[in-house]
Amino acid sequence: MMTEKVEFDTGNAERVGEVVTFEVELTDSSLSIPESNWTFYRIDSGSPGELQGAWLMAGRVRDGNRRMRDTSGPRKTMKILSGKRFQWIAYNTETKRFMGTGGGTYSTIGGIYTENIEFFSRDNSKAG
Repeated sequence: MMTEKVEFDTGNAERVGEVVTFEVELTDSSLSIPESNWTFYRIDSGSPGELQGAWLMAGRVRDGNRRMRDTSGPRKTMKILSGKRFQWIAYNTETKRFMGTGGGTYSTIGGIYTENIEFFSRDNSKAG
């Protein structure tokens, strides 16, 4: 069983805040949700994945300057990292509005995090 708290739903904003429990089938290479006929396939092994997981963005560093943001507010940016890939999504839990997404591959070599952006919903010129 998996329990999900809905923070964003493009098709039905009224679901935001809802808690849903459903059956899942998990193997080494896939996760299936029988009642919806959805199957998700593993795209990497999770290695090296020093940062793998789901992260709420709390700040950024640009040109040596750190800028922090309060993560308790309704405007959220979440980044999900697997072993080699990442995707972020920006959304607002109060207005239930989607703001954008992007993703690609990443590496953590020598303690340095580097992204190769493959897609960006608001500006394709930033990909590559």
